Amino acid sequence: MGQIVALVYRLSMEHKIKFMPTETLLVLFVKLRFMPEKQAQFEAYERNAAAIMREYGGAITLAFRPADEPGVEWHIVTFPDAAALAAYRQDKRVAALKPQREALIVSSEIIPVSAAAYLQEEVRL
Repeated sequence: MGQIVALVYRLSMEHKIKFMPTETLLVLFVKLRFMPEKQAQFEAYERNAAAIMREYGGAITLAFRPADEPGVEWHIVTFPDAAALAAYRQDKRVAALKPQREALIVSSEIIPVSAAAYLQEEVRL
């Protein structure tokens, strides 16, 4: 797990993204598979979801698409804590976006990462 947090930190430094690990910071790696032919609609959905996320202190800290995997996007998502993520997930506007999400996203995988692990070990980049 420490290697994943080190990767997040390295990517954040390379892209000049604010990533300040704290004891409560929640970091998630999210792998989304979407329909490549609906990329514009996927990006619109993403903007809407991210706007709501920001109201809870959450952010898509980094998003990237592997060149060799069309229709795949990885996100590094951060929330101040688990309570903020839970509140975001319970937001009625997120629920209203569910049909759009289901029409665009084939699958998603969420990998929680402990930012506290970064604080406790030396990061080797």
